[in-house]
Amino acid sequence: MSAPEAGAPSGPATPGGSGRSFRAEEIVLLGLVLLSGIGMAVSGASRDLGYRYWLAMTPVFGVLSAVAAASEARRGGLSVAPAVGREVLHWSGLAVAVCLVYLLEQRGEITHDAAGLVALLLLALTAYLAGIRANWRFCVLGAILACAVAAAAVLQGFLWVLALVALLVVVGAALLWMRERRA
Repeated sequence: MSAPEAGAPSGPATPGGSGRSFRAEEIVLLGLVLLSGIGMAVSGASRDLGYRYWLAMTPVFGVLSAVAAASEARRGGLSVAPAVGREVLHWSGLAVAVCLVYLLEQRGEITHDAAGLVALLLLALTAYLAGIRANWRFCVLGAILACAVAAAAVLQGFLWVLALVALLVVVGAALLWMRERRA
């Protein structure tokens, strides 16, 4: 819990403040995990699509991280612009690193399969480090993605099965959330 949250008024015991905010942030987290699982499958299927996919995910993750950083800055009574600027620089570094990974793959320095896993590993590390500064949920996301890299490395032949299981978990969680909202 960050310092601004520690001084928040008492109410529902949710890290985001209100119950609705907490659920929305967890749904975003699950969505990002799902997008990462899709990226693992896409990277395994096609080098070009994998490269484009990971480059496209960089701004998606970056924008969500910047929104979280801006929210934390507002809660702490700080200026939003520097927080968002740090996130832009942080996630731009990931975009450059992904380009370099695929340059190494194109030159034959690393295999096609390894390029996708290294891109996911970079995403995991970038998310984790963003979580240290902006919102703890990105630390959780980084840890989940790192576990996905380890699982994929061990179970490379079962990557499609892992992606399907991840999809089912996310869909199940979304359905449970929608059911709760109706109740």
